Amino acid sequence: MTPRILADKSTGLKPFLVIGTAGTVNTSAMDDLASIAAIARQHGP
Repeated sequence: MTPRILADKSTGLKPFLVIGTAGTVNTSAMDDLASIAAIARQHGP
């Protein structure tokens, strides 16, 4: 995710949203929410 954020910022874009999955009904898939939050804090305002 970080490389994509940096690439977007380098072209003048301003990423403003990060979405993580806390669990799905069908597959029980979960994103690493702590890592996603850390990246969001690092690149946030």
